[in-house]
Amino acid sequence: MLTTKIEGAYQGMTIGSLTSVSLDPPLVLVAIDRSSRLYGQLQRLDFFAIHLLSSEQAWLSERFAGRVPGLADKFGGLEVEEGPGGVPIIKDCNAHLVCRLYKIYDAGDHVLVLGEVVYSAVKGDFRPLIYLDRRYWTVAYDDKG
Repeated sequence: MLTTKIEGAYQGMTIGSLTSVSLDPPLVLVAIDRSSRLYGQLQRLDFFAIHLLSSEQAWLSERFAGRVPGLADKFGGLEVEEGPGGVPIIKDCNAHLVCRLYKIYDAGDHVLVLGEVVYSAVKGDFRPLIYLDRRYWTVAYDDKG
């Protein structure tokens, strides 16, 4: 999930992918559909946050994907604090990255947004939320071996 603050207003969307690109500098990549509301505002983007959701947070993914009927404010009722660059950080999320916009590339019906990670936080162990084949999943792992 991606959140940002543009011209004083919080913006957010569910993203379909997150890719690590580089360690020096630390860069990540997200793909944003040209039909999304955020697409038209990307040139005004300075910082953004990527929230890594746990298996218990499919409701947040649905909310920021715009699939909650009658919900006018995606941030309404959520505990939010501002991180570096003023980006909204949703306190219920177990992990997040704050990125400074690095570069935007055209890629067909999407744009690829590279962000330089300037801050990250993890609040503990969690099973990640995965969206695959139009359903939510998670993974289990064994750290004994």
